[in-house]
Amino acid sequence: MAGSEVRPSERVRDAVADLWAAQHEHPFVLGLADGTLSEKRFTFYLRQDYGYLIEYSRFLLLGAARAGDLETMRHLGEVAHFTLNVEMATLRGLAKERGIEADELERVVLTPTARGYTDFLVRIAYSGDFVEFVAAMLPCYWGYTDLGQRLIARPEGVADHYRPWIESYVDPAMLAEAEWCRALLDRLIDDGGAATLASAVAAFRVSTEYELAFWDMAWSGPDAL
Repeated sequence: MAGSEVRPSERVRDAVADLWAAQHEHPFVLGLADGTLSEKRFTFYLRQDYGYLIEYSRFLLLGAARAGDLETMRHLGEVAHFTLNVEMATLRGLAKERGIEADELERVVLTPTARGYTDFLVRIAYSGDFVEFVAAMLPCYWGYTDLGQRLIARPEGVADHYRPWIESYVDPAMLAEAEWCRALLDRLIDDGGAATLASAVAAFRVSTEYELAFWDMAWSGPDAL
């Protein structure tokens, strides 16, 4: 794709622009940025996100098994390794600062929203087309890195209290994974044409709906009040 041509992944995201933008203005996210989010809400989020990442790693490994070439299989294995050993370690560190040990995180019971999201992902990994798998994977990585970059770039900056969480999503390794996933989706859509684009948009939309619902759940879930 040369010049100023819009990347296929951008076309996919633009198809759900309203959902994408709603995440940036969500009260939970704004509370993270200005430091006013209650610790109880954030702790509830951490527990649910940790449980989600366990299942997300399972989703990644299932997708790796279905990859059509060795390089993609290898990299998806590396993405799963990054999630299991880097991203989840960051959450364990944040949780430990709040008196929550790793074994407690691993026993978390997912809310219906979080369970619905992970069930959707695992089903896509088992039975969806590979482009649907990649499109369903992308909102997690791209959404969080985009959110982190936007928050860090705010004229008023971000408060110190939740800065370590925000900065973890603008880490170069995280940004590189989001870009790799975008490039893979670009290639699949370029190779597959209009029908492949439509499948990608549909899967991307569902994951983005769940991303927004996850923020809603973290903001208003009963354990967070």
